[in-house]
Amino acid sequence: MITVDLNLQEMSRLTQSKGVCPNCKADSHISYSKLKDQYDPDAVYFDVKCHNCGTTWDEHYSLVFFEQDNIQIPSEK
Repeated sequence: MITVDLNLQEMSRLTQSKGVCPNCKADSHISYSKLKDQYDPDAVYFDVKCHNCGTTWDEHYSLVFFEQDNIQIPSEK
């Protein structure tokens, strides 16, 4: 595998859309790893790979609290 660091000009041509390869623009043949270890309680991070062209990248998602459910309070003794 060859890893290339991109400069700002090269970065500007890349797509920045969730679930879309920033290199070949494929929106299928994309696989996500399990959640990456993180220290930010308001975000999640995934390693992503395009099986069309072999590009890898990270996708970052911000979390917004929606609701609590399935609450089980232990009975008092």
